[in-house]
Amino acid sequence: PFSTSVYQTLLSNPVRCLAQGLILEREGPRSLFRGLGPNLVGVAPSRAIYFAAYSTAKEKLNDVFEPDSTQVHMVSAGLADHKKNTYPVVEL
Repeated sequence: PFSTSVYQTLLSNPVRCLAQGLILEREGPRSLFRGLGPNLVGVAPSRAIYFAAYSTAKEKLNDVFEPDSTQVHMVSAGLADHKKNTYPVVEL
């Protein structure tokens, strides 16, 4: 339980709060990484789909546009983002 002044410090300047050791002092070093595991589990599949789609699109578009041009990168990124956002998600 933090006091009101600690919450105000944390909200107004998180870097100062960390530098002064308010979080480390109260919660310990592990508190800085709390929630990282579940976050990575949620993000990793999305990033894997994105990079696989980007790589595939880039290979195909290098035959259509000038190889490794701005157009290839921009269109590949757009297609990859669309694929990532429309990929079917199975809810458990």
